[in-house]
Amino acid sequence: MASAPVPQEPLTLEEVKGNLRVDTDGEDGLLGGLIVAAREFVEEATGLVLTRRAITETARELGRWIDLASWPVASIAAIRVPTATGYVPLSALAWAVSFSRRPVRVIPTSWNWAGMYAPVSPGMQHYAATPPVEIDVIAGYETPDEVPVRAKQAMHLLIAHWYTNRLAVESGARAAAVEIPIGVATIVRQLRLERI
Repeated sequence: MASAPVPQEPLTLEEVKGNLRVDTDGEDGLLGGLIVAAREFVEEATGLVLTRRAITETARELGRWIDLASWPVASIAAIRVPTATGYVPLSALAWAVSFSRRPVRVIPTSWNWAGMYAPVSPGMQHYAATPPVEIDVIAGYETPDEVPVRAKQAMHLLIAHWYTNRLAVESGARAAAVEIPIGVATIVRQLRLERI
């Protein structure tokens, strides 16, 4: 069985080296790691998924709807609910999805609650703590060209910052400037607050 293709990072090594004005190959490994770290930072700070991949999200319960954390979402592969005997997949007919809004909302069409939560003991009306509902989604931008330019700029700023400031601790007048890259907080806040 063929393995799934590895998603492309939003920035190439050549783009990063050009931005840093690095013309040798000696630190390609370091720069490759910084690209991944910067992408993960931006994803965590914004809720954007910058590379197309499968993600499992969780929700405390089914409820009237579930708002997904990931954006953009291409599809929902499965929803699994905890039961007394383990996880059970819901029929694809049991939910509808609103892809046109952010966050993407999963809405029940016929969720059957029977047997989904095990009582603490026979005859009791409250329920034992259960594992979360699991939602498998395919999320992220399909190609690097689709990734917002501001997200790429935030990555460039982070990579340049981490590449230049390799010490764990700085002191003196530079310390405040080293701790937070200028502009990154503003960019990620704008990306996080966007609603469609």
